[in-house]
Amino acid sequence: MTQPATQLLNVRSVYKSIETFLDYKGSDSINTKMAYEKDIRNFFSFMKGKELHELTTDDLGFIQEDVLRYRSYLAGLVKENGEPKYKAASINRFIESVRSLFDFLIGNKYREFIDQDAFSFNNLKNVKREKTGQLKENEFRLFESKALELDNGYMKSMLIGLAGRTSIRLSALLSLKWSDIKKDNGDVWLISVVDKGQEEDVKPILDVFFKKLIAMKENEEYQSALAVWRKSNFNAKEDVIFPISTTAVARMVNRIAKLLGIPDERNIRFHSFKGFGINMVRLNGGSVLDMQKQAHHKDFKTTNDFYIDQQEKDYSKYAGVIMDSEFTTDPLHDLSKDELIELINKCDIQIRRAIMNEYTANLF
Repeated sequence: MTQPATQLLNVRSVYKSIETFLDYKGSDSINTKMAYEKDIRNFFSFMKGKELHELTTDDLGFIQEDVLRYRSYLAGLVKENGEPKYKAASINRFIESVRSLFDFLIGNKYREFIDQDAFSFNNLKNVKREKTGQLKENEFRLFESKALELDNGYMKSMLIGLAGRTSIRLSALLSLKWSDIKKDNGDVWLISVVDKGQEEDVKPILDVFFKKLIAMKENEEYQSALAVWRKSNFNAKEDVIFPISTTAVARMVNRIAKLLGIPDERNIRFHSFKGFGINMVRLNGGSVLDMQKQAHHKDFKTTNDFYIDQQEKDYSKYAGVIMDSEFTTDPLHDLSKDELIELINKCDIQIRRAIMNEYTANLF
């Protein structure tokens, strides 16, 4: 005899409860659900050696020491180049995913199986970050073009190009799938990722760049790299867009910097491309909020402290100088058309854009 739906809803198990929790967390974004599931799956795999569907209430009895041991394990993981695999903020996010699951379980009649103090400890503190170097627009363009000379250069050039245009962090870019890119209005495409803090980050690119990106599928070197990735990720339901390791990316940036003659003291890293995108917003008239959104930061202080290009103070831009200084464009009236165009072409690209924007606006 078939059980009524109301009785089926009362049939509980740890796995079913976890599924309910994940559905709740992913109600607005499938990417968010997948991120939580990955964090929770990794926790139980390390601590219990079990898949989620194998868990019983006996597997929920962790004490604080157990969870701290897992955190220490994550903090001790290193990349091939010896650098920490995860930053403190990422580890805190992994732990928070599991903590939120256990809070959910406690509120759903699993209280007797769970030590409520197991997660009662402070977050791991970030080690003071060294600010990555900044790039000008012409230097960023050189990075894009110089990458084409490397092995699998087309893919590497596209990775650099996308990082500069979106300011999305490397870890999120390397998890990006083609299904994460959706057509918006006109010639705009939207890229959606779950980035730092388990929050969705949506960034636009134009059709002209998307066409270059999707043309990568026809590149033989790219297909070879994808074939290697598939062998190591045979359970993956969908290909990633960039089948390359973080170590290979770090080597790529260092090599291009040397080829371009950029000294080590400038500290150019992949993260510099994120800062480049933020500074592009600033240099093209973007507001503080625009820069913060490009950076995907919760507060502007982080954006300002670590990503905005801090040049030597130019006091000529301060109100105390501007308001009482004489300003005139009279000398420009003596220039010929060709001299004026030549002068404009010598200006920074941001100034040229501002002039063209003003010219276009006055056409209508």
